[in-house]
Amino acid sequence: APALDEDNRRALPPWRDLGAATYQVVAQQVKDGHPVVLTVGVVPAAWYHGGEVIDAPGRGKTPGNHAVLAVGSLDSPERLVIKNSWGPAWGDGGYGLVTRRYYDHYALRAHILEAA
Repeated sequence: APALDEDNRRALPPWRDLGAATYQVVAQQVKDGHPVVLTVGVVPAAWYHGGEVIDAPGRGKTPGNHAVLAVGSLDSPERLVIKNSWGPAWGDGGYGLVTRRYYDHYALRAHILEAA
């Protein structure tokens, strides 16, 4: 519901397609201060379990895709800090962590947001 509320919507700044970018490319972009929109396959058990860490082994069923905003990265263990559109009740105030393993198996596309 929060994602449908017009008051929560903002126009995106110009963006550039990074395609099927590697984890290292995305992690470096967010370290350099560039938010990255990620399109990932959704393994329901990983996203709906109530925790803030998104992880699943490869070959999980993905009934759909979802876009999230990568805003940071951690080095050990390797994880991307994401902001989800599902509101503050999801994860840790609307933020979560995507593991390197999940990214490597389920990331589909990446788009870097350019400075406006």
